[in-house]
Amino acid sequence: MSAAPSTSPTSATGVEPDPRLCGVWSREHLAGVAARNSDTRIIYLPDRTGRYETWGASLTEVITFKWFTPVATCVTMEGCEYVFRDDRQALRREPCDWNFPSVPFEIAVEPVPAGVDMPLLKLHYPGGRTDTFGLVTADLTGWGEFHF
Repeated sequence: MSAAPSTSPTSATGVEPDPRLCGVWSREHLAGVAARNSDTRIIYLPDRTGRYETWGASLTEVITFKWFTPVATCVTMEGCEYVFRDDRQALRREPCDWNFPSVPFEIAVEPVPAGVDMPLLKLHYPGGRTDTFGLVTADLTGWGEFHF
């Protein structure tokens, strides 16, 4: 006898995600330098929304996206909105066509240049590109919105 099909909200958009994916992940955090003037962060929220943030002296651009896991080891990210400061420093919002279907990922604790062991998120994009981020925090309190 086979099990009945799942009727959970994830059945239409994949499998239940790895709970370790939810958090604030930073490239700069890998070096142990949290206060530098540049960073790239990716934030996965439990409500299946997220942000890809680029930081200069302050937050310079944000891509908001929806995400789901079509299979346990892949994440799909679908862009919603691109928010940035233009040349006159005015805040602009535009539709976003950022779309990364079924990107393989892995999360493992590894040593980093900062001299500590840290959870790392590795996103393996097509063409051989891998982006690696260190976990800043899994406590998403206060991270639901972005602020320029």
